[in-house]
Amino acid sequence: MDKQKCPECKATKYTNPSLKMMVNACGHALCENCVDILFSRGSGACPQCKTPLRRGQFRFQILAEYNNYLEFVESAVFNLANEIDVEATKRSVEEFKKAHADAIKSNRLRRRPELAALDNVIESEASGSGRSNGVETAAAAAAPGT
Repeated sequence: MDKQKCPECKATKYTNPSLKMMVNACGHALCENCVDILFSRGSGACPQCKTPLRRGQFRFQILAEYNNYLEFVESAVFNLANEIDVEATKRSVEEFKKAHADAIKSNRLRRRPELAALDNVIESEASGSGRSNGVETAAAAAAPGT
């Protein structure tokens, strides 16, 4: 059974086989029916974090695609951290970046300001001034108090 559940109306794929989950700009999910209800009253805020929302900010949740992305990232990090097939992994990461350039650019524009330091570390490592695989340096940059 699918574990998707709307946090607002508590509908699941089991109780509503046609359930379509949507994700908003803050990352929280609602079912399509709850999104319709939210905006039938005019503007709305996320029921979980109260972030002001616009209808155009919602997109359908594509769970399989997201799981594939997470698996790709996990494999790439594992390979780089353990120096396994490094050149092939770097090529696959570059291919992914080219194939998804528009989405990456859009997501970077929405990033929180405190992540800018981490972006700078990653860019400096890419230019050759950082550590060989970047895992240790990036982790240190993201650690609190550094």
